[in-house]
Amino acid sequence: MDICKMLTISTAHIKQETAAILDKSYSGPIPGWLYAIGLYDKDEYGWFIMDWDYRSVNTFPADLLECIKVAEKHGCTWLCLDCDGEVLSSIPTYDWNE
Repeated sequence: MDICKMLTISTAHIKQETAAILDKSYSGPIPGWLYAIGLYDKDEYGWFIMDWDYRSVNTFPADLLECIKVAEKHGCTWLCLDCDGEVLSSIPTYDWNE
């Protein structure tokens, strides 16, 4: 039996530019760091991310890397970025309305 832990946090923890790159990955391959993660869309609500390998790629956005490191710290193999997810005080947030 394989049971995985998932950290669900707010999409406010990534920049709008990072979100655009995550969205773009569904319309075709994007070179660089997106090949180092498993990415699944949550429609307009966010993304499920797994199988990250940021150690082999030096171009991961710092905002996404912060989120992944928090997930790892808590023993999670999945990260869910959700528009209604919890906002953590321990990592930066970004205002998408600016």
